[in-house]
Amino acid sequence: MGGNASWRVPLRREREALGLTQAGLASAVGLSPETIRKYEGGTRTPTREHLVAMLGSLKVPRVRARTILAAAGFDAGSGQLPVDALSGYYMTLPEAHAEIEATPWPQFIVGDAMELVTANRAASLLWGVDVAAELKVRSRVQLHLMALLAEPQFSGRIVNFDECLAIAVGVLKGVHSGGESLDTPSPWAEQVLAQLAVNDPTVVARLLRAWDSTPARPPKSRWTYRLIWREPEGELRFSGIVSTASEPDGLSFHDWIPADAASYAALERVLAARAASDAPAVRAYRSTVAARRRARA
Repeated sequence: MGGNASWRVPLRREREALGLTQAGLASAVGLSPETIRKYEGGTRTPTREHLVAMLGSLKVPRVRARTILAAAGFDAGSGQLPVDALSGYYMTLPEAHAEIEATPWPQFIVGDAMELVTANRAASLLWGVDVAAELKVRSRVQLHLMALLAEPQFSGRIVNFDECLAIAVGVLKGVHSGGESLDTPSPWAEQVLAQLAVNDPTVVARLLRAWDSTPARPPKSRWTYRLIWREPEGELRFSGIVSTASEPDGLSFHDWIPADAASYAALERVLAARAASDAPAVRAYRSTVAARRRARA
């Protein structure tokens, strides 16, 4: 089955977005560079197995992966859920974004490759990050949750940082696609590790320790974690709750719900103060990011 050729360009763009050569992708999926060249050039069509392997290695978001599979003439179903029969059951990204904006506590959405997709105003104010602006200029790798954890804006304020890092490792090792291995990391994982080293090289050693001691976390439709956030006025304790927004598109909600009355009251004061002052922490964060980018240029 060959389908039409409209899938070849998106596949190539996904590869190039990771800075990966045809030879690099070929090595990752066990094919020859010549085979990848023919796939992208239109002189050869992959089997569904090979196309799925390439999409998985590149960690292409599920919604785009299904589009590419369908364009290549293959079944684009999830293999688990009858997507057509559940039309309207799961949230689209605009619907999910509207949902989190109506939430008073920090809430954000991640994709199935653990990258930040969107966040509500409460999260932006608490983090001191203009999330909407950052989403426009950052790559998916730069938005990976572990890469974000390594930024001082987060690592310097998460009291239980190593605990949260271990949770992220467990998820990474137990994802639906089979999990990651540091011995033979996917091209996506290599890029995330490189970004981690750019953001904070010391976190890499902590990641390696966590990798050795943390078991894979079995994928679940809902799970929880705890997070302790440091503010000048004291610590805010959150119950992190992860739940499915759209299984076909690989989207999940993360709710940071204050774990006690004191944290809820403190969160309200922090958000109100930052909103009233035009969020100076957001401006400071932008300056820090701009300076870091100039230093790397």
